[in-house]
Amino acid sequence: MDSSFEKIEHEICVVIRIKYKPERSELYDASVSTFSKAYLSLVQRGIKVKILDPGSQLLPSLKELIDSIEDLSFKRYLKDLMEVRILETEYNFAVIDSKITLLDIEDQFDMSRNLGMTRIYDESYAKRFKTKFDELWAKGELFL
Repeated sequence: MDSSFEKIEHEICVVIRIKYKPERSELYDASVSTFSKAYLSLVQRGIKVKILDPGSQLLPSLKELIDSIEDLSFKRYLKDLMEVRILETEYNFAVIDSKITLLDIEDQFDMSRNLGMTRIYDESYAKRFKTKFDELWAKGELFL
């Protein structure tokens, strides 16, 4: 995740699959804090973060992290750069700067587990995923 996030220059658009709702994936539930901090770190770098989430553990984790921020000017800045919407979907991907697509690699013997993530450096492929993200984004309900 760190090496993928280092490459972001402007924006990351993330779609989190419904299988990551609470208690459906213990592995994801255990790593939510890491993701929350990573997204917040991106905002601190000036990166726009857009997340479509099915109602996973990420939402309370992000809210708790944001509520703990005492710097009011940073909180306002955060609202300009981070937006989260709720949508249950089977899609699961991220698009970085409309250039790179991140896809999970699922364990074919246990589909509830991910083995890793792959990066695809193909702008035309990323643009297709960004179009899909925009479609899904329009359907999501505002959370943050």
